[in-house]
Amino acid sequence: MIATQYKITLPSDYDMNIIKDRVRNNGHKTDGFEDLKFKLYLVTEKGINNNLQNSYCPLYLLERQQREKSLQKKKPSLVRWAP
Repeated sequence: MIATQYKITLPSDYDMNIIKDRVRNNGHKTDGFEDLKFKLYLVTEKGINNNLQNSYCPLYLLERQQREKSLQKKKPSLVRWAP
């Protein structure tokens, strides 16, 4: 198994409801990806729970590393991966 996470830092004044709506409306589009076992859409909002910035961090758990390469083509730079 492999876990991949992408962090997208957003401006301090960014309306995080845009991200929440995007996840709600588009999160299902990866449901059929081969080897995708689990996904999380992590969000931090500046000023809530002592967060210092707005960010959006998709996290995927995949059965095999080769599938990570196909996801990486569609996402910003990879933050970390762990076999």
